[in-house]
Amino acid sequence: MIKKKTIKEVKETKLERKAYPDTETVLRMLAAGALLSTLFISPHLTMGVGILAKYLPWDKFKRAFLRRTVDRLKKRKLVKYVEKGNEILVVLTESGREELLKFDLANMSISRPKQWDGKWWQVIFDIPNKHKKSRDQFRRKLQDLGFYFIQESVALYPYPCKKEIEYLREVYGVHEGVNLMRVDYFEDEYMVKEEFGL
Repeated sequence: MIKKKTIKEVKETKLERKAYPDTETVLRMLAAGALLSTLFISPHLTMGVGILAKYLPWDKFKRAFLRRTVDRLKKRKLVKYVEKGNEILVVLTESGREELLKFDLANMSISRPKQWDGKWWQVIFDIPNKHKKSRDQFRRKLQDLGFYFIQESVALYPYPCKKEIEYLREVYGVHEGVNLMRVDYFEDEYMVKEEFGL
């Protein structure tokens, strides 16, 4: 005989199935404009249907888990509380937006068109020693993305990468001293073509 679950047990099972909200997910949802009130994550608070619907994007998470994640983000100063009307909303701080850039950076890749147009994208950077850490991070990221270095501060890539370089300038704060050019010839081009299988 199969035992029927009580309403309480069914609710508890549904809660257990709800996802745990990680840092990246919460930050992305806030950045996308999903409103989150401290009322929604308050323990033992029953909310009206209208208020609940307002925060529906967050309903896939168990509130206790969501509250823990928000508390952790607040301690790290990635989010803050802001009064709006008679509610207190959770909003991203500037540090939170910077953290999101790091997540995007980790997943960055450059798309390759089916056919190469014969042009090279050349990155030349002259970043002062006072920004050595940012310069080294910028160089390492170019290496990770597959750029070919013909000199210590000169790198080549065969496919369009303008938006990616602009993004790296933003992340590493190296707007000055980074120059992107498109060239159609340089000496020893055949060696670089071999590196990229062109």
